[in-house]
Amino acid sequence: MPEETTDIVDRVVRTVYYQTSPTQPDRIPAHKVVMILAGNGSEDEFRVRRALDDAVEVGRLERDEDHVWLPDE
Repeated sequence: MPEETTDIVDRVVRTVYYQTSPTQPDRIPAHKVVMILAGNGSEDEFRVRRALDDAVEVGRLERDEDHVWLPDE
């Protein structure tokens, strides 16, 4: 992965981590990650969605139809 893609993947994984802390649900709707990172205009929506896919592909996140979560370690 190019470095800029890795950076956005890291941001996506961190966002999921912070949104699924011990006081939060285990899973977060994928659209909420997009809303957090792209909603304020800091990232392009397409890049965030692609980064979600990339993070799942390399095993940093797991995903079902609607939600993403950190894999059990």
